[in-house]
Amino acid sequence: MNDEQLLEQVSYGLDLIKNQMRQNKETLVTNEKYLREIQESSHLVAKEDLFDTQAAASYLGVTQPETIRNWLEGGRFPGAFQSRGQWFFPAVELDKIKRRMDEILAFNADGEIPQPVDFEGGCDGCAL
Repeated sequence: MNDEQLLEQVSYGLDLIKNQMRQNKETLVTNEKYLREIQESSHLVAKEDLFDTQAAASYLGVTQPETIRNWLEGGRFPGAFQSRGQWFFPAVELDKIKRRMDEILAFNADGEIPQPVDFEGGCDGCAL
C-alpha cells in the first residue's frame, strides 16, 4: 500500500467517525428537545417525574421489565424517550395507563369480559 492509498483510507475513516459523531449529536439534541417538550406540556419539573423501565414495570404491577419493552415496541408509550441508552416514561403517561389497566381489571373481576374458549383458532375481537 502506498502513501496515497493509506491517506485515502485514513480520510475515509475520519469521515465515518465525523458522520457518527454528527448523528450522535443530532440524536442527543432531539432527545433533549423532546424532554423539554414533555416537561413543558406535562408540567414535569423534576427527574423524579420520570420512570425508567424497571420502575415503570414495578409501578404498573408488571413482573417482567421485558413486558414494558414489548409494549414500548408496540407503541403503547408514545411519550417515552431514550436518553443515553435508557428508556424513560413520563409519570403522567404511566398514570393514565395504570388507571386504564385498573378499569379493565375491575371490569373483568365482575365477569363482564368472557374468556376465549379456543386459543388455537386465534382471538378475533379480543379486548386485550
